[in-house]
Amino acid sequence: MNEQRIPAYLNLIQQLLDCPAGEENQILNQFSELVDEGFVQMCEQKAAQLHEEGEENQAEFLQDLAQQVGAFLARPATEENQPAALHQFWQQLLQAEAESGGDAAAVHQVMRPYMGLIVPVLGDIIAESMPRLLARNPDNAEGVIGLVEDTCTSMQQFPDGRYGEVLEIAIRGYDVVLALRADNPPKRAQTLNNLGIAYQTQAQFGLDPAAKLDQAITAYTESATIRRHLGLETDLAQTLNNLGNAYQTQAEFGLDPAAKLDQAITAYSEAATIRRRPGLETDLATTLTNLGAAYQTQAQFGIDPAANLDQAITAYTEAVTMMRPSGLEKDLAATLNNLGNAYQTQAQFGIDSAANLDQAITAYREAATIRRRPGLEKDLARTLNNLGLTYQTQAQFGIDPAASLEQAIKAYREAATIQRRPGLEKDLAGTLNNFGFAYQTQSRLPSNSPDQKQTALENAYKAFAEALEQVEYLRGEITTEDYKRQFNEQWNQVYRDLVQVCLELGNYTAAIEYADRSKA
Repeated sequence: MNEQRIPAYLNLIQQLLDCPAGEENQILNQFSELVDEGFVQMCEQKAAQLHEEGEENQAEFLQDLAQQVGAFLARPATEENQPAALHQFWQQLLQAEAESGGDAAAVHQVMRPYMGLIVPVLGDIIAESMPRLLARNPDNAEGVIGLVEDTCTSMQQFPDGRYGEVLEIAIRGYDVVLALRADNPPKRAQTLNNLGIAYQTQAQFGLDPAAKLDQAITAYTESATIRRHLGLETDLAQTLNNLGNAYQTQAEFGLDPAAKLDQAITAYSEAATIRRRPGLETDLATTLTNLGAAYQTQAQFGIDPAANLDQAITAYTEAVTMMRPSGLEKDLAATLNNLGNAYQTQAQFGIDSAANLDQAITAYREAATIRRRPGLEKDLARTLNNLGLTYQTQAQFGIDPAASLEQAIKAYREAATIQRRPGLEKDLAGTLNNFGFAYQTQSRLPSNSPDQKQTALENAYKAFAEALEQVEYLRGEITTEDYKRQFNEQWNQVYRDLVQVCLELGNYTAAIEYADRSKA
């Protein structure tokens, strides 16, 4: 779902709930550009929220609406007219790409009303239509080939659903283009880079990740070989950065992590060397951030943690230095968040814990300041959660425990307020769990009066109980037993913590109830 459209979805849903009976279709037609799969998801989330609030009629209305709109969007063209409809659809996409000068939003505007035509067979239409397009433009073959590639690239960026189908279509289009670019090495390298991105995105969506990452790496490697041979160093650095991302993703999927992280670092390091040239500071900062993440992941896998965390911090710090004057504040905040994570991990490894926790807090606070801007609320909540964890770790290390826990609670409270919005339930559950643990720790401070201990335990109970409401809601959405079992294992500690708090409060009935619910 495109998160920037969420306020518009919610506004449309509220209009539909408030309008007189019979005017719903008129409103949907008026806002047809919002009627997409993201709207369907938001209707389902809002229906669940209304159900929890006891507004059954409104919840049922939205559930029915989501089913009807979902069926409408998924409708395929009839068997008799599908080829003709697909050919016409493809022509409209090409026209939008050409007339907009490569504006992906124009292509997406064509796609939204025809979700049922975004099917893998559209890739066959691309292949079938290419000879005719070339025949009609004999003096501009490269222009035609480039238009097809650019249209596939714009389609690949579609934010409103059909992600798997769009990627299949784009990959088929890139294959068609590659077959025509054997004698044009610079353009072939460009298409191979785009193909690698498509395969890598498939992997990130969980579509046969091992195979897709191998295909991405094959495409990137051939692209890099061509660009290195031709001396196209700026383009080579781009491909090497992508290659590093693919190797790092393999490591994160557990595919020979040590070797893959070494290969990622090699690719990022070569890209960074190229990007140290004047004028490439922004690109260099991106690569340094990725390089820092690779070193940090090595540390998390237990590979020479102290040395790798030092390398990560060095890379992040240089990236931050470059980003500050460039105005790339969103990227700066992300890198500062990573830098905070690296300092915090050093502290957890016992490496100069007090100093590293202070450094982490400084980085998180700067990131949070940037992320307070409109549109960055989800990222802000994550940074605030990290900030809370760092203060909580300070308390666990005995660094002014009472004050540190107050700061942790303050950060968690703000993060939870943000995450109570629809669609952030899983993030909210994690924050509330941390929130509850901070209160539970606060209740055990030796300096507490009996009243302070009681208040802290009651607050811990409220936070853990709300966390479990979110956990049980999410568990109810799971349909496969294997995933449900993994989910239960992940969240079972929350039940144990809540049972412990109930026992400390003397609420034995609730303790038994939550112990029983943990077995559900």
